[in-house]
Amino acid sequence: AGGRPAGDIDSGLGACPEGWNAQTGEEDTGIATVFPRAKLKEELADAAARMADLQVTPADLEREIPRLEVELTNMYKAVPSLAAQNIAAQSVHPPYTGARYGGVLEQIQGISLDTIQARLDTVYKPNNATLVLAGDLEAAEAKALIDEAFGPIPAGEAPASAERARESKNSGTVELNATGVPGSA
Repeated sequence: AGGRPAGDIDSGLGACPEGWNAQTGEEDTGIATVFPRAKLKEELADAAARMADLQVTPADLEREIPRLEVELTNMYKAVPSLAAQNIAAQSVHPPYTGARYGGVLEQIQGISLDTIQARLDTVYKPNNATLVLAGDLEAAEAKALIDEAFGPIPAGEAPASAERARESKNSGTVELNATGVPGSA
């Protein structure tokens, strides 16, 4: 993005040895990094470059789809406590009709690179992002640097809001089966 070389999760982790996290939700993206105060401008410029011109490659899909399969397996099967939490959360606050938190692997495997890029180009933008800064910062300085880095980026469109499901997708008892859980038979 923004003329920077492509990288994977490992290079991202290496660039932020003190820690970072990024979360993408239904309608927003949250980015958090830990870095020295002196690197604030550089960190904001890097995040803005990704938001302004993120390009997805076939190699990205080849790398990420298997990772997402592991993640979804953990979310809904392999880690019973996590599966129970996810199923309960969806029962209380269902995602869009036909959707599932984290996604459905078969749908993820079938998505085209063009579809992903088009979504990034329209909704991976400032209107739909949450940038979290905490620590030893001067608020006015941080706001000015944020405006400088993100201000030139087109605001983006809100994601199409599908009618939210109003009824629970899971009624009654949901049985969870997992292997390799300590203490399980």
